[in-house]
Amino acid sequence: MMAMLSVASNGRAQEAAGFTKYLFAFFPSNSDENIYYAVADKDNPFSFSVLNDGNAMVKADTIAIKRGLRDPHILRGNDDGYYYMVATDMMSAEGWSSNRGLVLMRSRDLVNWEHHTVHFPTRYAGTVFSNVTRVWAPETIWDPEAGKYMIYFSLLGAGSSNQYDKVYYCYANRDFSDLEGEPKWMYDRGSATIDMNIIRVGDTYHGFYKNENAGGLGHVTATSLTGKWTKLSDAIQQTNVPVEGVGAYRLIDDERYVVMYDCYTSGYYQFCSTLNFVSFMVEANTRTSGAFTPRHGNILPITEKEYETIVQWTKDVLGRNTAAVAGASLSNPVKTRFVTNGSFDSGTAGWTSTTGAQNIQTQSTAKNNKEVPPFYENWKASNFTGKMYQNVTRIPNGTYELSITAFADHLDDAPYVYAGNEKVNLDATTAENYHLPVFVENNQLEIGLAQDKASRGGSMWMGLDNVVLTYYGPEDVRNEVERSLQPVVDADYAAYTDEVTLGSWTALNHTTLTGQHWDGSSTSSYHEQEAGWGLNSWSMQMSQRITLSRGKYVLKAAGRAASALVDVRMRVDDKSVLFPCNKDYGRGIDTSGRTNWSASGRYANSGRGRGWEWRYLPFEVMEEGEHTITISASTAEGIHQWASVCDIQLLKVPEGTALEEMKSQCHASSVYNLQGIRQREHSKGIVIKDGRKVVER
Repeated sequence: MMAMLSVASNGRAQEAAGFTKYLFAFFPSNSDENIYYAVADKDNPFSFSVLNDGNAMVKADTIAIKRGLRDPHILRGNDDGYYYMVATDMMSAEGWSSNRGLVLMRSRDLVNWEHHTVHFPTRYAGTVFSNVTRVWAPETIWDPEAGKYMIYFSLLGAGSSNQYDKVYYCYANRDFSDLEGEPKWMYDRGSATIDMNIIRVGDTYHGFYKNENAGGLGHVTATSLTGKWTKLSDAIQQTNVPVEGVGAYRLIDDERYVVMYDCYTSGYYQFCSTLNFVSFMVEANTRTSGAFTPRHGNILPITEKEYETIVQWTKDVLGRNTAAVAGASLSNPVKTRFVTNGSFDSGTAGWTSTTGAQNIQTQSTAKNNKEVPPFYENWKASNFTGKMYQNVTRIPNGTYELSITAFADHLDDAPYVYAGNEKVNLDATTAENYHLPVFVENNQLEIGLAQDKASRGGSMWMGLDNVVLTYYGPEDVRNEVERSLQPVVDADYAAYTDEVTLGSWTALNHTTLTGQHWDGSSTSSYHEQEAGWGLNSWSMQMSQRITLSRGKYVLKAAGRAASALVDVRMRVDDKSVLFPCNKDYGRGIDTSGRTNWSASGRYANSGRGRGWEWRYLPFEVMEEGEHTITISASTAEGIHQWASVCDIQLLKVPEGTALEEMKSQCHASSVYNLQGIRQREHSKGIVIKDGRKVVER
């Protein structure tokens, strides 16, 4: 691996490295805070083309706590075979003083990144750095004096001495997964100082930064990263328009350096060359339009081989999708992210309508001061035919379950949800969840909501939401999945009275609540994650290690979830079952503790049951030993999701009871995949507001 570019002192080092292109890593906008790549040839260095068909290379939702990645900075490692990238962990929609940390990433190929978050309130609990209100624009540089990678960033809110943005630094630990020690002050100009970028030229470090609130770019130098910085200029920019996001790099096969910056109110990036960092010449004002709308990023010279590695990765979508669901099976179904915009948080992006409706859009409303997530709706003053659909491509073959929330205000024309050639008719005018197993053979699947006939007049509404594909592996196991989707009735294991005492739970990010327990009482408690309300991603987990003797067992619990976007499951070692997504609706569990959707009796939520259902996970212990029991919930997309679990029991099966009998009682063919999800479950209610149908919780 080549030495990092910033320490090169002459053009010969770059020629030996064989650099042929410039890789520009950036985020495109405040509404798209993910990391993108663009490239320019060394012979045309200021004209960039966005890679990956204009799609993000690194998505924030499963990496950043805030689900936003801003200000990416890539560094070639110091002869250790790695590339390093850091980014601001922030969602700008939450405000400019809302981020509390940064993201550290490491890669051997520029496309597959290990990632870790540093959340300052947790990492520095009990210190002034736990109270930061923003940690902005981190960058990495090799410090030869320390023999470590230094990460520097702008910090605000860390105690009385940090009342404006100042540049601080820490060293990364050995595997680039955390920061060592507390942040140390590096530099500030006496007022807000942000977007620091440092490049080493010979024995001198040049630092560039934005004079926040005052405008312009400052320039300082030092002979040591931890030494004194001397100010040279407060205005190196070659324009009068506002600028930020400064970055410096060496031109390939050239003695000149480039200092670039974002003219963020004027629609272009300005590139200036220099030989001495005193005088600068404007080389290009590159327009930021179309797919290329870079906000704060940086440039890394790369070789042709590195470029081809990136290109091949962008083309191998099927390979990446297959790797994402590796290990999926009946005992370990994986809720995929193959559906584009399945929660409709990004409007109608990724979806097509052929209904000819006069209104084809996303709708949302509010209830009890809580915004209800958007859903995809078609409406017309007269009846229509057609479909609202998405063709999900480049996915691994195998068995899937389509989970989809759908509604139509008229059922006599038989609207239906479908996955490939499989379909199920809607049977209620309220929004409800439908589940449909399907086998994929050609690496693509069309899914959606359709109506083939229009036999009457009158207006028509049709809508869908919460679209998820769950993968059960490459085998054709539709029959098993179909059986597992049927309701479990009276499977209360009443004969199994030998309850194993569970230990204490190690819990992460959950709350114990009362008031909506399945038994209808106001005092019975349950575990819930609703702290993510208004956020796009969160996770909850409860786990414990327990020693079990030889024999057969059943892990039993009641649970529910807001929608199919939430993965709620209980697990014993590597075997798991999913909980339902009935939201607050459906009777579910009666007061005798049975899952029975047709029985009469008293239920919680004024007879609606709050959507709870039992789940059972039978397993067999062949010899005494330790086992891990886990209850978890997570969602990676879709705002306003929640999950609840209660009444967790571990039951010992009496000697002589066959495991096959346990399977039969649960109405499933798989020992471990006893989901018992209803074919149809209530998810959202439809009400009329201002003459339009809207979804409310």
